[in-house]
Parts: sequence; structure tokens; C-alpha cells
Amino acid sequence: YKTVGKPANVGGSEPETPETLQQHYIVVELADKLDTLFSFIKTHLKCKMIIFFSSSKQVHFAYETFRKLQPGISLMHLHGRQKQRARTETLDKFSRAQQVCLIATDVVSRGIDFPAVDWVVQVDCPENVDTYIHRAGRSARYGKQGKSLIMLTPQENEAFLQRLKARKIEPNMLNIKQSKMKSINPQLQSLLFKDPELKY
Repeated sequence: YKTVGKPANVGGSEPETPETLQQHYIVVELADKLDTLFSFIKTHLKCKMIIFFSSSKQVHFAYETFRKLQPGISLMHLHGRQKQRARTETLDKFSRAQQVCLIATDVVSRGIDFPAVDWVVQVDCPENVDTYIHRAGRSARYGKQGKSLIMLTPQENEAFLQRLKARKIEPNMLNIKQSKMKSINPQLQSLLFKDPELKY
């Protein structure tokens, strides 16, 4: 970070994203977010990534459905409703793994250090810029390279990018090749048909 040795917001200084972090955004309709996320994971199997959702229920749903759809990478999940021991075990495993995808809530966005996270993906637009900074900052720690991606709906896009720009954060638009996009809707519908708890 540029503000070395100073806690965020002391004396008016604002938290910054690491200089080694490449920041990206994509504009995606709400209904297409899971398709886009699954396709992204499928094309980044040799990575270590954290995927942020805003609620425990979303984390549970994405983890359980993606696990059954088998994207080809080890999946883990972490949220506030889990017991502390389960969370500690997951964090330990995630820290040691090379190629893994951790689906999590903001329980992971502060105060936990992971070595060498390649990608941070924010599926939900965070409530404020500070949360964006804390999430994105899980990658590119200690001068290492890292990348972040935020998915914004057309309705959120302009307003949130303006809020980021006001804090001197300007992510680049990421283009996803249509050839890489794959709809998982038929498989999801089939899963939900078989699993009432997941459907609920």
C-alpha cells in the first residue's frame, strides 16, 4: 500500500488498493451472473481465487450447485454461519492450496492474510468503496501481482464506477469472449428439481 504504516483514514488518508493489483470490471445482467462466474472459473482453473458474495445463503447456493456441476477446480466455502473450527480448517487448507476457488462472504475481506491469491472476484456490488478495497486487497499482497474483477449490473455500473473514480480507482473493462461463455441454466434447473432444499 502507498500509505505504509498508517491505519486507513487516519488524518484524512484513504485506504488504497495495492499498486501491483490489476483491476477489472464487467457489466453483466443479474440473471447472467452465475453463467458468467461459472465460465470464468472454467477458464481460470490454474488459479487461486476468492469469490465474494454478499450473503451466506448465496455462498451456500453457489458452492453446493457448482460442486455438483464440477468446474474442474477444488471448491471451498466460508461464511459467518459456519462454526469457528470449520472456518479455521477451511482457511488453513485454502492457504496451503495452489489451485483452488474459495466462495465467501465479507467474513474473509478483512484481517486475514493469504499468500498468493491470483484473482478476487466480486459477484455482488459492495455497499461502499471501502468494502471494495478490502475485498480486492486480498490479492496482490506484499508486492506480488494480483487481479480483481467486479461484476456490475447495467443499473449499478455507472454510479459505482463514479464512486471508485472519486477515490482514484479506475478498473479496466474486461471483455469476455462469447465463445468462452456457457449457460449452466439447464443443469441448475435439473439440480433444483432434484433438491428441494437447494431450490428453497
